[in-house]
Amino acid sequence: MGVMAQAASDSRDKAIAIGSGVGEPLGLLSADGVTDLPITTLTYANLVSLKESVDQRFHGDPSFAFFGNQRVRAKLHSIVDSNGRPIFLNDATTAFKDQLFGYPYRTNRFFPNSFIGCGSLRHYLWFDRRQMSIATSREASNAFTTDSTLVRLIERADGKVPELAADAFARATGLTGIS
Repeated sequence: MGVMAQAASDSRDKAIAIGSGVGEPLGLLSADGVTDLPITTLTYANLVSLKESVDQRFHGDPSFAFFGNQRVRAKLHSIVDSNGRPIFLNDATTAFKDQLFGYPYRTNRFFPNSFIGCGSLRHYLWFDRRQMSIATSREASNAFTTDSTLVRLIERADGKVPELAADAFARATGLTGIS
């Protein structure tokens, strides 16, 4: 069952990150109304602008975080503030949890290298349309001839950033030089 749980988790992570909204949830990359910034390079000033583009009332929310992929995360390690201090921490002072400006950094492998975002993640709505179910078949495809059982996990869910909470998020989708 561990394989199925991982597959379901990966499917949700992908939908929340890059879902198009057509036959799948609308992900943070494509969500309507979210503040978009024309940032092409990761710099201290650009990251401050990104954070400050989110309405101030969301900054104290425990779910406020930065999010992007692992390559963006690696690039963040090299950025320092105007006093030469790193802005990305992952050491004993943060209990070895990724932090950018003191906020969590959530790594999602499905975001493209050209993306970084931040916001109050509890304002991304995820809802199940129906209870998850499992279907099995010993006849479908080549299951009969290979003496196996095919298993399918069925989840009916949706997700999006609601209009009233669009100012809870900001994103930069034009990053270059990260590979």
